Order: sequence, then C-alpha cells, then structure tokens
Amino acid sequence: DGLLTSFNHQSFDDRQKKSHRDLWTLAVLKQLYLSEPENNIEGFIATLFERDGVNNYHHDQLNVLFKLSDSVVFFNEHAQQVREILPKLSAAAQGIFLEFIAQHSDLLQQQTELMIMLALSSSKTVREQATVLLSQLNQTESQQYLQHFLLNGESKQRSFAADLLARLGEQNRDILQQAADSEKLKSVQVLIIAALQRLESLQQVVEVDYTLPEIKAIETREIPESFIPIIVENYQALLEKARLRAEQEIEDNKTASYKSTWAQSNYKDLQKLKIEQISQQLFSTINGKKRTQIHGHHYNILTHQNKLQNLPEYGLEHALRLSYHGRNWINWNELFNSLLKPHHYENLELRQLEQLMKQLGFEKPARMIAESYLENYYYENLSSYIADDDKVVPFFMEHIDLIAEALGLSSDKSESRYRGFEPLHAIGVLQRFPQLPKQFIPRLLEFALGDGKRLRFDAQEVLRKLPDIHLRAIEALQNGKQEIRITAIEWLARLQHQAAVSALYELLKKEKKEVVIAAILTALEQLGEDISAYLSPKSLLKDAEKGLKGKIASSFTWFDLQHLPQAQWQDGTAVDPKIIQWWVVLADKLKDPVPNALLQRYMGLLNEKSQQTLSLH
Repeated sequence: DGLLTSFNHQSFDDRQKKSHRDLWTLAVLKQLYLSEPENNIEGFIATLFERDGVNNYHHDQLNVLFKLSDSVVFFNEHAQQVREILPKLSAAAQGIFLEFIAQHSDLLQQQTELMIMLALSSSKTVREQATVLLSQLNQTESQQYLQHFLLNGESKQRSFAADLLARLGEQNRDILQQAADSEKLKSVQVLIIAALQRLESLQQVVEVDYTLPEIKAIETREIPESFIPIIVENYQALLEKARLRAEQEIEDNKTASYKSTWAQSNYKDLQKLKIEQISQQLFSTINGKKRTQIHGHHYNILTHQNKLQNLPEYGLEHALRLSYHGRNWINWNELFNSLLKPHHYENLELRQLEQLMKQLGFEKPARMIAESYLENYYYENLSSYIADDDKVVPFFMEHIDLIAEALGLSSDKSESRYRGFEPLHAIGVLQRFPQLPKQFIPRLLEFALGDGKRLRFDAQEVLRKLPDIHLRAIEALQNGKQEIRITAIEWLARLQHQAAVSALYELLKKEKKEVVIAAILTALEQLGEDISAYLSPKSLLKDAEKGLKGKIASSFTWFDLQHLPQAQWQDGTAVDPKIIQWWVVLADKLKDPVPNALLQRYMGLLNEKSQQTLSLH
C-alpha cells in the first residue's frame, strides 16, 4: 500500500513525493520480503511478476516495481535466478516479464535461452510475445538453443522449434531433416516435415533486385508577406461573426430556460487576441520559421474562407504545418479533405511525403505513414487518398522492417497496447509487390496452412506468386488435422493446377472423415473431373449408411431426421430416406451457412418438386 501510494499520481503533488519515491527500491523490498524466515529470493522474484488475487484491470499499477531506480540493476544481478524461475510461473506472469524485458535491450541480450524457452511455451499468448523479441537476440545463439530443443525438448517444444527454425531460413534445412529422420512421435514428425516443406518454396525463388526510381523532391514555396494583411482581415471577419452570435445568444437567453454563454465566451476570447502580433507569428509558423501547433482561433483565422489554400504558393508543406497536432499525429482526413485539393497530391508518392515530413521536423514519419496502411481504421485515412501501387510499394520496399513487424517477425513498436500493425493488412501490401520478399515466405505459409482461419485465404492468395505453391498444398493433404486437409483441398481447387487431381484421388481412397471426403469431391469437380460415379443412388446410399452410423453432434440431436419429406430423383424414382437424412447431418457437420458446392450438387440430383419441398422443410 505504501509503495502504490507513493507512485499514485492522484495521491499528492509530484514535488512533494519525489523524495518519498526515491526511498523505494527493489533492494529495500527484497530486504522486507526476506525478513520473514520462510521467504527466499526465488519467492521474491516470483512475487514481482505473479498477480494472484489482483484484478486484471489493476495489473498495470504494480508495474511500478519495474520503474524503481535499481530495477535494471536488480535483474542484471539476478539474471540466472530469473532464468530458472520464469519457466515455472504462470502464463500471465511470463507475459508481464516479457512486457518488461522488451523495454530493456541489455537485459534481453542476457536471456537468450529463457527467451527461446518462452517462445516454445504451451501458452499461445506467451509464445507470440516472446517470438517477436527473438529478432533482437544474437541469431547464432538463438539457432543453437532452438536446435537443442528441436532434438531434445518436449513434444510441443520440438514442434514449435521446427516452426521457428523454418522462419529463420534455409540454413536450418539440415538440422530439420535430421530431426524429421530421428523423430519417433508421428504427430511431431508431421509438423517438422511441414516446416521443411515451407523451406522448399524458398529454393524455387530467384530474387530480382528492383531499382527504385529516385525520389523527386517536392518543390516548396513560401507564402508571400502580402498574406499578412489577409490574416488581419480574416480575424476581423471572424470577430464580427462572433460579436453577432454573442448578441444573439444574449437575446435568446431572455426567453430560454437554459442560459448559454458559449458564444459570449468565444467573442471575449477573440477580443483578447493581439492580432498585429499574432499575424506575424502565424505568418512565420505557416512558412516554417517557427514550429508550433496551429489550433483553435489561430487555425480558424488562417483557414477562413480558404484564402490561404487558394494561394498559388500554397502546397503540401503548408497543409502539413496546419495539420500538425503534436505527438506525431496527423488527421489525414482533415489534411486531404479540408486543407488540400486533388492537384496537390494526385502524383504524390509515399516516399516523397516521408521526405517532406522529415524536412518539416516530424518524428518517425515512416511509422506515421505506415500506420495508415497496416493498422485497423474505420474511417478515411492516408491510404484512402494515396492508393496506387507505384506510389505505395516503393515506400514499403524501403521500410520492409515495418512489414516484418506486422507479420509478427519482430517486436511490436506501437506506443499503445490498443493499437498495432495487423498481419492481414501487411499481406494486402505484399499482394501489391511485384515479387514476394523471400524472408516472408515461410511465415506466409504458416498462415496459409495454419490453425488460424482469419488469415488463411489472404495468405494463400498472395502465395500464388510462387511457381510451385501447389506442391505445398499437396503436401498438406497428408496433415493429421482434418481442418488443415480441408484447407489444402479448397486451396488446390482455387489454384486449378492439374497436378492436384491424382493427389486428391489418392487421398480419397484412404480418407475416413465424411467432411473431408465432401471437400475432395467438390474440389475434383471444380478441377473438371467427372464425379458421377460417386453420385449414383447406390453409392450415395452406401455413404449415407456409413455416415449415419457415426455420432451425431449433441447440438443437433433436437432435429427430427425421421420426418423429413420423401424425395425423388430426376427420373422420378424414390430416394432412400437415409440419403436425405445423411445429407442433413453432413450439412450440420460442415458448419457453413453457405451451402457446400457438393450439397448443391446433391440437391441438383433431385427433381424440382423435391428440391422445393426440402428447402421449405
């Protein structure tokens, strides 16, 4: 309580408590903790990160433990104990540790083994937090630890280590092959082989060096001194409008139940301005002689009736100065809609914009620009106005590290935990590239054939650029997970590569899962194969009897299969009720509100009356 009170900004004035704060150190806290005979240093370190009994909302309050004057020194001195204790703590505690160490590169460099262990954690959240930090570690050391866990770790560690080694590149091919040959557990071996297969696509890629055109600097011009009297005129016009509004407000207040004072206050504020002095300041600011935020009355005075924007000398540099809001934030919508006209930016390339922003003194202009393309936005931003590939792609070719960050290959450098680059948007940017950068191919293959559904389709589409990508999908047909096999089947159908046909027939011979069989038949027909042999009444009845022997999902037991309407084939002969019952059960198993292509094909086998009767049931 004393510690939190000392650091709580709502407690008392900072000047009063500075000396009080300086008394708190981890050394003092350790001494207090160890004063109890049953406590030890291991328990103290664990206590720093565990938040048992503390509501998640208040976790951040305890981060003051890592802001004490000796925090970094303490963790340097106890590096070995931290390495031994952290793997035993909860996933939440490990996450708090990772948030802390991400801000201290020197501490991070000491903990390569620990970071690898956390990157192989059974907790997905911890894995992702640790993995993005690996790029900051010594790569040789990281690979040595990963290779150790690939050959000697627990089953999950071996699987995750294979994924990370594949991400790091082709130099790990031999160790992955060795692990695949020696692996005894089939499920792990499949995952190691999948990691190896992701590296295969790298061999087929011949990288082309693209020479980017030189950046044509934007010509800048100064606003002439003749604009100073216009600033004064603008002020006088706004002052007169404010006076009229204030008088009207006074009049309205005589009969209104609510007495408003806004217009009167606004008028008084304008009256206080010393326009002769301010006009000079604003003139200097708009020409870059003085850097300050232009807002409120000053902004309104400068932009009144677009007189400034209509000057022939006015350009992008002036608009950027007007839209500067501090903290390196720009309201792009305001910039392009209110402060610029199309001719100001119709040929603008992102690299030109970055260059100009640097000249104007913006910090991290590249990141400010990238945020519009890589973060989630629900309103118009920079990407809404500069969208052509030739104006966007060169910028990201020069800042490929920002794509890596968005794909989770390097640490998140966002200032807010509520914002960050999205892999989906990074894939969208890569789709514009003339060729996929080689370093991203293993990661994109993880998305394309991984457990996460959200990124699969987009990753598969961008990977179409690779000449042998159908082979990766064919290899995934052997995956032990039903969902991944279906993903690979559907991908092959979209790729329309004839090499997939024989592989799908081979899988069909041995596949046991009904939903996978349905996906195979759908894909084969989309690839131009005649599947009528699998659609005969005899074959369909055999499939139905086999399928109905299986377990029906508990969530579907409410459905009365026995009272489905009688149906007829196109030739008018009766359909065995079991077939219709199985189709209904199969539709539930597919878990897709959009009718599967095979189910639509099945329905097409019925006469029109039966189709209508079933659809209305």
